[in-house]
Amino acid sequence: MNGIAFIKSKQRNWAKRNGIALTSEFAGNEYETDYLAEFNLNLFEPLSEKNAKLFGKIDKKEMKQLCSTSAACLNLFQYWQGKDVHPLLNALRLPSRNNSAKQIKNLGSKLPEAISVDTPLLYPVKLKQKFEFDAHKAIFPHPVTIDVLINAGFDFAIETQFTEPYRDIYKGLESKYIEHESFWKKLPNLRELAKEISPHNYWFRHLDVARLIKDIIVLRKAYEEPIRVVTQTMKYTVQRRFFLVYLWYDTLGRDGAAHRNEIEEFAKIAEKDFIDFRHITYQEVIAKLANDFYEGNEKYCDYMTGRYL
Repeated sequence: MNGIAFIKSKQRNWAKRNGIALTSEFAGNEYETDYLAEFNLNLFEPLSEKNAKLFGKIDKKEMKQLCSTSAACLNLFQYWQGKDVHPLLNALRLPSRNNSAKQIKNLGSKLPEAISVDTPLLYPVKLKQKFEFDAHKAIFPHPVTIDVLINAGFDFAIETQFTEPYRDIYKGLESKYIEHESFWKKLPNLRELAKEISPHNYWFRHLDVARLIKDIIVLRKAYEEPIRVVTQTMKYTVQRRFFLVYLWYDTLGRDGAAHRNEIEEFAKIAEKDFIDFRHITYQEVIAKLANDFYEGNEKYCDYMTGRYL
């Protein structure tokens, strides 16, 4: 069973167990199967008012697909908006720690005791964040969209993939990107990789390397200037730092193994250019959440494990 067949089989079984009917819709020149009657049937929680503004008609049609990448992303991340994100960061294996505050125990007694009490990490979890390549929009009119951005001291930019690695054919970069010198400052190894996969990519068959390189270019540009902080008592600058996280859905068989090998190969090249690149599977994240943070998140964990594990 190839990668795409594996994912479709799991998702069809989930729909069948939950009594969700699948339909066909006309797409392009033919009918495609595995559509839901409406996109909210594909989500753990209905699309929030804030997030609904980020998704247009095309996005919402894609979310009606049983194997929707947008739906998988929303199901994992929308739940954590406005909540303590420590469990999420921990499951993603990203740098995280609980804030702690001092609380006085036995106040009024002869032996009061100061103890540390964890306080929630209420960091914003933002979806579909856009980053520009260059001020010259006539040359680079289309910004890069980062699927998820978590501002948590370090900023975590998350690229999510579900079925794409097992069905899409990826191209390289257009020459205008490779020839733009400012994009490649301190990125000699990634530039060589970009040249090797462009315009025709014969090396990476499952990993969208061109997209990851674009992510790195726009993020480095956005984070290269330090932030100036002014308080009542002092002035100082803070150099921001980002991590690029590749979140993907693993499959059994040759496709899954080949995809993993390509990710690890890209990670080695990114590391040579001192890029903080991390990769982890949906299955690893969901299993960690269910094992270590089930209490208080029971319905969410049951849904995610029942659907994606």
